[in-house]
Amino acid sequence: MALWHRFITILLTIGLALWAVPASANPMQEDKPTIRFGAVLSLTGRLDHEGQLVRNGYELWREQVNARGGIPVGERHYQVEILYRDDQSDARNTGRLLDDLIAQDAVDFLLGPYGSDASFEAAATAEQRRIPMVQGGGGLR
Repeated sequence: MALWHRFITILLTIGLALWAVPASANPMQEDKPTIRFGAVLSLTGRLDHEGQLVRNGYELWREQVNARGGIPVGERHYQVEILYRDDQSDARNTGRLLDDLIAQDAVDFLLGPYGSDASFEAAATAEQRRIPMVQGGGGLR
């Protein structure tokens, strides 16, 4: 239950941040700080179509947020960067690839994968590593 509450809190925080960004904000500038998101998706293999759809959605979100000046946090605005890894449509790869994004690429947040099995793996890794994850592409088994 605590994980569910944490998920809702993160989702609401991101939603409020997006809502609060004025449409007339300055476009992306070189000197703006960046928030790094990491996502492990099925970009090849039997779920590649769905994985590409999720990636397209994440990229649309990134483009829109950055075009509006980024995510406001206090007096600063942060640009969004998303790093992707391909799990090759094998959920057994998800945890290891997320660990790489966290440890090697120093992502600040995770964006969830497509599919229930990969989502459960991602949730376990996010909880173990204590890094927030927003999940929109999985369901219950």
